[in-house]
Amino acid sequence: MTITKLFPAAEGAAATEPAAEAAAAAGPARVMVTGKDKLPEREAEVSVRWTEVALCPPRHRREGLAAVTMRVVLVREEAPPEGAKPLVWLLLTTLPVSSFEEAWRCVRWYRLRWLVERYHYVLKSGCRVEELQLRTVARLERALACFSAVAWGVLWLTYLGREQPDQPASMVLEREEWEALMCFSQDHPEPPTSPPTVQAALRAIAGLGGFLGRKHDGVPGVAVIWRGLTRLHDITAAYLRRPPPAADDVGKG
Repeated sequence: MTITKLFPAAEGAAATEPAAEAAAAAGPARVMVTGKDKLPEREAEVSVRWTEVALCPPRHRREGLAAVTMRVVLVREEAPPEGAKPLVWLLLTTLPVSSFEEAWRCVRWYRLRWLVERYHYVLKSGCRVEELQLRTVARLERALACFSAVAWGVLWLTYLGREQPDQPASMVLEREEWEALMCFSQDHPEPPTSPPTVQAALRAIAGLGGFLGRKHDGVPGVAVIWRGLTRLHDITAAYLRRPPPAADDVGKG
């Protein structure tokens, strides 16, 4: 692979995208694009290009500065639907990229960035780890060890409801939890004989957290799921302490 030397332009940005555009396209491949601006979620067909470049220091200031060699991966949606902005990702990496598989590995990792951001969002805004104000590193490490598992569970439940909505809720909730959830959300004294689907349970949990479920509200996010799970914990505790049902023959001679 030929290494293209790139020098910063007057505004300080090197022309990495044109360098990748000159490379041959591979694919096609498919990625999911989240809905935005009233446009629904869609599957985009994209091409993938990659090349190797050397980002050189400015011509007027080269003393002690060496060129930085890296790979450029360009992902482009060639035929977006009408009214939609084409998907374009320009990725820079120091990882080796000499095949479509290696280029797509970078794309897969980039696509996971949102999950990482949401995970830290749950830690910060849901678990509120910043408000703990612990004074020692050891205490902070122990707290993070506990809350990291909680944050992962919230995130897993949220995305499981989107990717496997028809699975039984028993795979994510204990029996007493989904029984308490259904009794409370349906205002019925007796639980169903079989568990609801993950999607039904998730929307009920989100409702506990303030999710209204209107047509334009989309799918529940991690914030309402966190609040709903907190309420479900108390509801389940009350459910387990409920008095046993009265016998049919109570009061009979």
